[in-house]
Amino acid sequence: MRRSLVYGVAALLSSFALLAAEVVIDSFTGRSTGSSIVLEWRVSREERVLRYELERAAGQESTYRVIATIAAKGAPATYTYEDKDAPRLAAEVQGLYRYRLKIVGSDGSLSYSNTIPVVHNVSGVRRTWGMIKEMFR
Repeated sequence: MRRSLVYGVAALLSSFALLAAEVVIDSFTGRSTGSSIVLEWRVSREERVLRYELERAAGQESTYRVIATIAAKGAPATYTYEDKDAPRLAAEVQGLYRYRLKIVGSDGSLSYSNTIPVVHNVSGVRRTWGMIKEMFR
């Protein structure tokens, strides 16, 4: 009886493991274009993934905020997102951002990618022009 219970529990656990989302992220990169930050990630395996939630932490913040939700396409796939809000925050955070992906499985499971840092420097001219525009809003 005890042995069959152990096998039953093992079988039950292995069936739950099969339901979890599986993704292989081959690359996750970010680069500043001067006016925005472009993020790109490539996946070679994507099973039972419902969506990706792109998260950003600015400056020395430890709290990540969701900035975009992207539906899974199915592997192999390349995803691109342009963070146009980065220039507005650049002066406040000295241009340092950290990004990560929250992977949401179709069963509600969550996992996270590695965090990537991106430095976004806005030129003095752009910063001044942005400040002038803000005065008239």
